[in-house]
Amino acid sequence: MSHPELEEHLREAVAARRAGRTEDGWRHLIAAEAICRSMGRRRDLVTTLAGMAQLHRDAADFASALPLYEEAVVHAQQMRNPIVRARALRHLGEVTSSRASPNAKRHWRGCGAAGLTVRVAPGRYFGGAVSAPWPLNTRRR
Repeated sequence: MSHPELEEHLREAVAARRAGRTEDGWRHLIAAEAICRSMGRRRDLVTTLAGMAQLHRDAADFASALPLYEEAVVHAQQMRNPIVRARALRHLGEVTSSRASPNAKRHWRGCGAAGLTVRVAPGRYFGGAVSAPWPLNTRRR
């Protein structure tokens, strides 16, 4: 079921982030979060929380990004969609790895328990290679 106002807020938040309009991005993400929570839209809430955390990461505020990613992972783990779960775990793993967090290994192990494998791809993310979990098998049988 689509929700036009929510979709518009998410679309505008992405556009604002890309254009460097952080305040606009926050305004749209806060509105999207309120809609998601009031309507119980878990998948969209995961996207919204990740967007908020991303704005914190853009400002190099990893400590503020971490709890948002952690909440996104909790919601994603309750869903049956391995792609949403993989993305949430990837973001959490990236921010914990970037902070040399003692929890980083635990989150990457969580990827394996969730049926995800970690692959390393070249990139300029936090100055090195990007480790990203990907679903081992996303096809339903």
